[in-house]
Amino acid sequence: MLRYIRPNGSQITRLFKGPTTTTPIYTIRNASTMNYNGLVLTTIDVQKAPDSDRVRFSGSIQGTETDTTATFLTNVTEISRNQFEADEVSVEKAKDIIQQRDGGEGSTESSSIKPLFCIHGFWVEPGTHLKSIAEEQKNLFDRGQFMLVPVIWPNKGGVRYGRDRVKASPGAGRALQSLKNEIDSFPRKSLLCHSMGNNVLRHAADAKFKFDNIFMAAADVRHDLFHKSYIRGGDEDERKDGLEICGMLSDPQRGKVHVLTNGADYALLGSSYNPRNWVTRLGLVGNARVKKWWGGWRDDDSLTDDEIKGCVVNKDCNSELSIFLKASHGYQFKSFAVQYYRAQAEKFNQ
Repeated sequence: MLRYIRPNGSQITRLFKGPTTTTPIYTIRNASTMNYNGLVLTTIDVQKAPDSDRVRFSGSIQGTETDTTATFLTNVTEISRNQFEADEVSVEKAKDIIQQRDGGEGSTESSSIKPLFCIHGFWVEPGTHLKSIAEEQKNLFDRGQFMLVPVIWPNKGGVRYGRDRVKASPGAGRALQSLKNEIDSFPRKSLLCHSMGNNVLRHAADAKFKFDNIFMAAADVRHDLFHKSYIRGGDEDERKDGLEICGMLSDPQRGKVHVLTNGADYALLGSSYNPRNWVTRLGLVGNARVKKWWGGWRDDDSLTDDEIKGCVVNKDCNSELSIFLKASHGYQFKSFAVQYYRAQAEKFNQ
């Protein structure tokens, strides 16, 4: 049994597979502070807190290309506006936290609940991401299969889009690479990236990482990332990112890179015409699609590089959105999307 405390003090009680506990994963302490008791992965630099065994980090820090460290945390508390304190945990302790959600000690890699690492997008503060993840775990994911693990990285947002794209998100990606061995100690796991979080994925991409499924939602990366014309069109290392991402699948026959798209996504329409990009975004049209001269896009599977054919699938989300949400950018946790993630997890287990 798990109890969640709303901001007004009332409680929500939910059942999930695992030991009985009265510890909520997320609580609002007052109007300005919060506490998140789940597992967190951050690429924001942490420092030892004075006179304490805990660590501190700032949600206002500016990410750089030279970021190289990533850390597992739990019991994250917002001690003041965008300033946080937490317990740093080893990878073994991180695995214990997941096992406790799935029956405690003795759980095996065949247990039902697997970590779903969730990388947020542009202009998202740590507290906002943690609150969102806690709400989604409570409302949509407590039936098993996934334990959400928020991944937070430093981004300033606002008018700093260009800087976050070319410096902060690449630095976060390289920082995640520093935990490759630790993350891969989770034998079964999946990855969900939203918006600019997919640019973090590009820079973290390494075929030595392995995930059951990779979900690229509203991806703010170029639409031809997996196309042969782009991959083989030059010698720059970044052109191989699509190959590296597909190489991260633990079993390409059962798991896939899933591209969730919305052709009316207001944010990606703007990003596509941003002079820093000037390339249609993957989250608008999906993979293996070519623009028709009279307007619109059509499928053309021959565009995908031969080395990764069959690894990438598109999921159109516009048809699932209500008329009032047709231009939505943040649909990655809508019920239809969650059902899709679950279906792919079940398919992988067959």
